[in-house]
Amino acid sequence: MRLFVALALPEKVAGEIVALQGRVGAGRAVPEENLHLTLAFLGDVQGGQMADLDLALEAVQSPAPWVELAGVDLWEEALVIAARPDAVLERLAQKLATAVRGAGISLPRRRYRPHVTFQRMGRMAPGEAERVGRFLQARADAALSPFEAGAFGLYRSHLRPEGALYELMAEYPLG
Repeated sequence: MRLFVALALPEKVAGEIVALQGRVGAGRAVPEENLHLTLAFLGDVQGGQMADLDLALEAVQSPAPWVELAGVDLWEEALVIAARPDAVLERLAQKLATAVRGAGISLPRRRYRPHVTFQRMGRMAPGEAERVGRFLQARADAALSPFEAGAFGLYRSHLRPEGALYELMAEYPLG
């Protein structure tokens, strides 16, 4: 199973992102129901590891972080909006990485850069790069409504030709 741990976005924030998507003029919008802020990408996890993973995630204790999404950028082949630096969010991501590793799942060690991917770019057709450039110039400083994340979820990613489908497998409270 291909898994990740993430914060769901409140409806209001997801709607603000959908409004941004409507202004890009290029690429493929991430469906509103798939918008999330990844805390840890686990990759392929064997079914036999699920019980240990669930116990490890249940044991994670953290205050509920306040998330402020601000600053649109192009990362590799995607448009993202970054989360402003937040010590509680950073510690939560660290605790989750430790818990996941403690459940026997290896994670690459890399700097955590919290963000929401909202537009997949792929290969751009003629003129799309210019539209994306104009969008970035106009919206690079976009700031969305802040929100308190009261829980994190364990999600399964079903890869399909028409795009990924995310299934919430478990939710864990914060605060």
